[in-house]
Amino acid sequence: IRVDINKGKKNPQDFLLWINSKDKPCWDSPWGKGRPYWHLQDTSVSLTLLGKHYDIHGGGKELIYPHHEAQRAIVESLTGLAPKFWIHTGSLLYKGEKMSKSKGNYITIKEALKKYDSNTLRLYFLSHPYKEDLEYKEEDLKKAKEDVNRIKGANFKEGFLYDEFKEALLDDFNFPKAKEVLLENLDKGISKEMLYVFGLEI
Repeated sequence: IRVDINKGKKNPQDFLLWINSKDKPCWDSPWGKGRPYWHLQDTSVSLTLLGKHYDIHGGGKELIYPHHEAQRAIVESLTGLAPKFWIHTGSLLYKGEKMSKSKGNYITIKEALKKYDSNTLRLYFLSHPYKEDLEYKEEDLKKAKEDVNRIKGANFKEGFLYDEFKEALLDDFNFPKAKEVLLENLDKGISKEMLYVFGLEI
């Protein structure tokens, strides 16, 4: 959507840092009563909790512009550094549309956990390329549940990762390929370390 450029800006690429508001929370400032805007709020939280230089910053792909580009500009201006990796995920869809609270077409984690355990949900989400949109389908969840049950019966060994498994992870977190390697080696032997990568507690 094309919007008119705000004539009050010195530069069309300038973004909002402070929003004037008397609604709480708000504070007095040289620019009037208000609070930090979205981009600055999130940057402040990141720097406070993770420090000046953290490895990964992520979120949905819809946040790339302007939110994450604004955050990067702020953090680089303040610290001269930036996160090493910016990872953006696809959206979770339901019946072809992005899950949205406003549309009411969403399923909460709490609701999903009534039908499937946490291992099943983790394997389900990581069976799909993280950059692509994911359609929420019961048949795919049932398949993930079957795979979890197969993994429980695996021959477990300690302290190793298959080269193909490591290569998949180094290839832009190719979890679907890593899962293939995992499932192909259940009889030969897999390690707990391989399960930790998927967050599986078995």
